[in-house]
Amino acid sequence: MCAVRKLLRFLLQGMAGWIRRGFRLGRLIGVLKDHAAVSRAFTKNGCVSLRIAVLRATSHEEKLPDEKYVKAVLSSRSGSRMRVSHCILVIVKRLNKTRNWVVALKCLILIHRGIHDGGFIFRDELSFYPASGRRNILNLSNFRDKSSTRSWEVSSWIRWYANFLDHWLVTIRALRICLDSPNKGRSGKIISLSTQELVTEISTLQDFLQESCKLQATGIVIENVLVKEAFRMVLLDSFKVQEELEIRMKDVPERFVDLQNSEVLQLLQLCEKWSVQSLTFMHLMRVCDDLSILRTLDCPGKAMLTDYDVIKMTEALRAASRQNVVPSVQHTATNELLPLL
Repeated sequence: MCAVRKLLRFLLQGMAGWIRRGFRLGRLIGVLKDHAAVSRAFTKNGCVSLRIAVLRATSHEEKLPDEKYVKAVLSSRSGSRMRVSHCILVIVKRLNKTRNWVVALKCLILIHRGIHDGGFIFRDELSFYPASGRRNILNLSNFRDKSSTRSWEVSSWIRWYANFLDHWLVTIRALRICLDSPNKGRSGKIISLSTQELVTEISTLQDFLQESCKLQATGIVIENVLVKEAFRMVLLDSFKVQEELEIRMKDVPERFVDLQNSEVLQLLQLCEKWSVQSLTFMHLMRVCDDLSILRTLDCPGKAMLTDYDVIKMTEALRAASRQNVVPSVQHTATNELLPLL
């Protein structure tokens, strides 16, 4: 009863101020829902502090989650796998239950932060759901906030963002590495791959980059701080994938001597796709630069492969595919390419 009285007193004292500031009814309902959810969390057994941290980090307030609560959620990584699994379950329940775009977007941002900063167990548990045949927790194809025209527009962006995170998890699982780790020693691992394994990894990374290129830099990115934060994290992931692609493409000419005819055709298709994707990605970067989104990002430095390198590689593979020969043995264009790398 004491807690109820305090809640009523808080609401009565603040209501006059909310009205003076033009506090909309929808925001008031959101605050009431947040307080009610926190009150219910106290009545449940086990991991109360974790539930409250998730609720606080995914409140209805249209502002970035408090870093204190985000860190409290991510601190579950230092616990057991069961605790991490419970943490993900709480976030997923919150995500699937809500019809409010602010809460949904905050849940996705929290999951995105968990992929980066939650440790191996957090990523593994997230990947476990679709990989084990369970329902895909990031399938928000039916999510729509119909409260306003603006929320309808953001809902479309949220559906794309959830699909992007799903692709990100698939990419990490397929490559069996954490793309957040330093690149030191990565080249040695790539050299040890067979050509077919290299082709598979390049294809996986290109599929992800293709999804990244669908990113829409619309007006809501500039207007809303939550969408802008998610946009920033998406761009950082895209930069990492672009860098991983360059590392693997750089290794292709070193394998020309041992390529089979089928591998020549596969690599040719990947090179041609890479050329198109690079142009699309650069166009997206120019749009983001015009919107001043890149100013706060740690953008990568000079590219490992220039357009000229890719063109010469593609020409060598295309000529070899026509003549049905290994490029580095019977085609002179490759001899020009090898010194470049």
